[in-house]
Amino acid sequence: MLRGLNEIERKTRETQAIQSQDRIRTLYLRDGDASLIRFLTDVDGVIAADFHTIEEISPRGKRFRKVYCLLADTGMCPHCSAGNIPRELIFLWTYVYQILHKQQNPALEIDSYAERWAQSKFGNKIMYKENVNQIRLFRTSPGRANYIKNSIIEFANEYSTLCDRDYKWSRSGSQLDTVYSLIAKDDSEMPEELKQLQQNLPDLADVVMGKVISFATGGKQIQEEMEKLKEGESELIPSKELF
Repeated sequence: MLRGLNEIERKTRETQAIQSQDRIRTLYLRDGDASLIRFLTDVDGVIAADFHTIEEISPRGKRFRKVYCLLADTGMCPHCSAGNIPRELIFLWTYVYQILHKQQNPALEIDSYAERWAQSKFGNKIMYKENVNQIRLFRTSPGRANYIKNSIIEFANEYSTLCDRDYKWSRSGSQLDTVYSLIAKDDSEMPEELKQLQQNLPDLADVVMGKVISFATGGKQIQEEMEKLKEGESELIPSKELF
């Protein structure tokens, strides 16, 4: 039994934190953001699949949802039949060390308990560092003239793997003017903690098709490893700073 609004509020925050930890989240960057990541999916595991963009109306207004195209699997897709043209998306598992933001955590505007990101100065720029230290789903379009897709292929061909180094993944611009950039860092040994997580991740194809939405389906071991990282029992050090 919970007594008092303060206790109820505290328990609600704890429950939301646990649910957020288990849920598989996509790496999302805003205009001006830059992230330091390590791919956990190697060359043979990268997935490309077609998705439809579905417009929906919610209490918060219009939003767009990505829906997996069934045409390649079943020969039939209701969204294709309705004239909705699918677009290719590329998927990999990635470990996100940190994200540098142009603005302070927007969640603070509605939740005073939200994390306040540390302020850092890089040259003449003031950035806000979010220490993520979580596994995220890396999802991207091929990019203009297949720039991103070709970059991933070129790195794989040059290094014979995608998992031997950290990468800087950044975004500039918004809407139709959005540009993403993927830059390889120097090669470095993957931490043992990430190797353990890498071996116990949910099947990427099941995640892409929407069959798996939580790390809870990845088994007990991956949940324990994720909990260690969350509690700071395992400290993962990126090969180099972001800038």
